[in-house]
Amino acid sequence: MSNILVGIHTVTAAIQADRRRIFQVSYQKSATQVKPIVTLARSRNIPVKEVPSQELKRLAGPIPHQGIAAAVGELPRLGLNDIPRPDTSDTRSALIVLDNVQDPRNLGAILRSAEALGLAGCILPERNSAPLSTSAAKAAAGALDRLPIYQVTNISQTLRALKENYWVYGIEADGDEEISQVQFPAHTVLVLGGEGSGIRPLVKKQCDVLVKIPLTGQTPSLNVSAAAAIVLGFWGSTG
Repeated sequence: MSNILVGIHTVTAAIQADRRRIFQVSYQKSATQVKPIVTLARSRNIPVKEVPSQELKRLAGPIPHQGIAAAVGELPRLGLNDIPRPDTSDTRSALIVLDNVQDPRNLGAILRSAEALGLAGCILPERNSAPLSTSAAKAAAGALDRLPIYQVTNISQTLRALKENYWVYGIEADGDEEISQVQFPAHTVLVLGGEGSGIRPLVKKQCDVLVKIPLTGQTPSLNVSAAAAIVLGFWGSTG
């Protein structure tokens, strides 16, 4: 079964990361900006086909394709046993956990921020999570193929297991500590909840600390991807 990736950064990352099979790269001849990607694909012996713009629109649907698309296989499946367990000698690292984030664009945006800031991976529930879809991949701008993504059956139990090696910080509107006051330890797990619902109670119980982002304007809340970017920025600045 093949999936579709669209966009310059997304297709380039899939080729460079080489983590899954690429069946074909389709491109629009008039889109001169995609020529380096076509050359890269050919150098990796990936089938390449020039197609009319209507065919790219069909493949991409409502998502802007920038003149290029790729039919790809699934990413390697990673689970609980694949999550890295650092010890005291390891360098600073962090994981992000998304508890029931439903919007693929939010998922992709968070993956983009997490990869850009050097996180070790993202943990998602196998069910009740946005799919790793064309839309999520486009929003991730290549991070979907570069950042390890771990899919687990139970987020609460996963956090319980990770607490042997990590400190777990939940991001909640009614958290006990303001994000600017937190000194993140060497090995950190950051937990964000779904749109509107926040972190589920059983997952929240596994958090060592609940952290809030103070809002001083009139807007009452932040989009989960915006909140993630702020938290990741603070984590990155404390290293």
